[in-house]
Amino acid sequence: MKTHLLFSVAVVLLCVHANAANSLKVLLKSQEAITYVLTEKPVYWTSANTLFVKSSGLSQEFDLDDVEKISFSDSASGVESVNSDDTSVYPSLATDAIFVSAPSASEVEVYGDEGYLMSKTQISGSDDVKINVSSWAPGVYIIKVNAKPFKIIKK
Repeated sequence: MKTHLLFSVAVVLLCVHANAANSLKVLLKSQEAITYVLTEKPVYWTSANTLFVKSSGLSQEFDLDDVEKISFSDSASGVESVNSDDTSVYPSLATDAIFVSAPSASEVEVYGDEGYLMSKTQISGSDDVKINVSSWAPGVYIIKVNAKPFKIIKK
């Protein structure tokens, strides 16, 4: 159940990033990669341990136990670029506070375990910013810094 919940959170975040993407890649645990070229915003949902993908007449189902990774790309070339910056969110396992570090002014969004936006703020980027998490319910949270997602777990 916990794995299913974590995967559902990941799917919600991927949907947020899907708006600008033009290809979807599903990597199965068997290492088989399935790539789709997207012509419109896709729709994703999970039900009964199944991932459903629907876009432009495409309708595909995947058993969640078989899915290793889902990714989107702006280019259908199959070559993914790596963006190396100094943005970080730590620690990934928190009880009282987390810290957000970014090299420049950034937008920080916090998403709850069901994919809802809990808060949105701007940081200057000059120093690490402390976010108090002591009042948060235990669970998995996604912190997005300029659209780059980070997963933290609140104990």
